Amino acid sequence: MDFNHVVRFASPAHAAIISALALAACGGSGGGGGGGSALSVTDKAAAAGFSGVYFALDSSELAGQAGEQNDPQAASFSRAAAKAMQQMRVEAKNTQACSSGGSITETASTAESLFAGSIATQRVVADNCEEVIPEAQFSLSQNGIVEVGEVEGGAVLYLRTSGPSDDPDGSDTYSSRSSSPDFVSEIDMRGLVEVCDGCSAPQSGGTIEQVVYLQARFLFDGQAFELNVGEGSASPLQLVGTLSGSTFTADLNGLLGVDVTGTPCAFSADYETVEDLVFENFNGQEERITGGEMNITVDGGAPLAVVFQADGSLTVDGQTYTEADLKAFDQQCGFEA
Repeated sequence: MDFNHVVRFASPAHAAIISALALAACGGSGGGGGGGSALSVTDKAAAAGFSGVYFALDSSELAGQAGEQNDPQAASFSRAAAKAMQQMRVEAKNTQACSSGGSITETASTAESLFAGSIATQRVVADNCEEVIPEAQFSLSQNGIVEVGEVEGGAVLYLRTSGPSDDPDGSDTYSSRSSSPDFVSEIDMRGLVEVCDGCSAPQSGGTIEQVVYLQARFLFDGQAFELNVGEGSASPLQLVGTLSGSTFTADLNGLLGVDVTGTPCAFSADYETVEDLVFENFNGQEERITGGEMNITVDGGAPLAVVFQADGSLTVDGQTYTEADLKAFDQQCGFEA
C-alpha cells in the first residue's frame, strides 16, 4: 500500500472524526477551557439544559448541511461521524491485507433502518489492521466494525459501530490509534445513530427525528473527550423536532454524558421533556430557546426542573440563570454559544 493511499484512507477519516467528536463533546467547534472549580449540581443542570441541549440537537440542526458541504467543522456530529466512516473505506473491495499485519474488509450489506426499512450499507471490518509508513513516521492501527448507510438523498442516516463482537450494546469498541510527527490520536466508540431529517416516514411525525446510543472516547494531542449518549438499545437518546418557519419545537428524552478534559463541566444528564422546547430564529444569529420545560437528572441525583424563559434565560428549581450566565458557562466549559 503506497503512502498516498494511506493518506486518503486515514487522514480524512481521522480529521473528520476529530472534528465530529470535538463538535459533539463541546457543542460546537470551540476549544476547551483551562480547568477551574467544579460546578455545582444546579450549575451543571443549567449547563446541561443550555449547552447540552444544543449539542443534542446539533446532529439534527445541521444534518442537511453536512451532505452538501462535506465539512465536518460545520456538520452535525452524527452526519460528520458517518461521513468520516465512509472515508475510512479502502479502495479495494472485499479483504485487503494491511502493510504491517492484519486486514481490512469492505462489503456491501443491508441494515434495518427505523425510518426506511431495509437499506443498503457499506460495512468495514478491521481485523487488527496495522499500517506503518517509516519514511513518514506514520502509523495507524484499527480494530472493529463500522457500518454506514444513507438513503432518500441523505434524509435518512444509519451509522453502526462496534468492536469485533459485532454488538453495539457489547463491552468492546471500534478502536483506532494513529500517530505522526504532527499528531497522536486515539478513538474508541460503539453504538448506533439513526437520523431522519425530512425523511418520508418519520416515526413520530416530526420534521427531524433522531435515535442514538453511543459511547465514545477520543484523545487528540492530549485533549480528551468522552461521550455517553443513551443507555444502550433499550433506552437510546431520542429527539423529535418540528420546524415551522423559523420556529423549531423539540422533545428530547434520554441520557447525555459529556466530559471534556481540562474543564470543570463534566456532567451526565438524563433529560425528560415536560413541555416541548421552543427555539425562535432557528439556525439564525439570534437563535434562542424561549420556552419549554425539562426535568434534568444530573449525575444520578434528584430530578431538577429546568424552565426556559422568553428572554433567553432559564431557571433551575427556581434559581435564575441569565443569558450572560449561560454564555459564561460556554466560555468556561469550551462550549460554543
